Amino acid sequence: MKGIKEIFPSLRYGDFIIVAAVLVISIMLFVFSFSDGESLVAQVSLDGEAVRQVRLYELTEKESIRVGGCEILLERDGVTFLSSECPDKLCVNRGKLKKAGDTMACVPERVTVTLQSEKGGKIDAVVF
Repeated sequence: MKGIKEIFPSLRYGDFIIVAAVLVISIMLFVFSFSDGESLVAQVSLDGEAVRQVRLYELTEKESIRVGGCEILLERDGVTFLSSECPDKLCVNRGKLKKAGDTMACVPERVTVTLQSEKGGKIDAVVF
């Protein structure tokens, strides 16, 4: 059986340490990216007035609510506009909100949904 030095003759001992460290860090980042460490709260507003506030982490099953002309699906891992009476359907095509600070609106129907952290942490910036 060949040794590692025979398989990779140009690599030194320090190179193997660097490769192992990068591999371990990559695996850790991959595993932690799936953890749902945030306790999210969805705030649904109509005409700028809060209509409903839902703690997503407390949901046991999917819940669909109707606000204005929009149907909104609330799930443990996020919020989605299912349908809207507006002509362009941008809110429906936006996809699922999953992280604190995510916001989506159906402007013609005057409905907005904002995800916030239960801890009340402030948002530094939102980038689209």
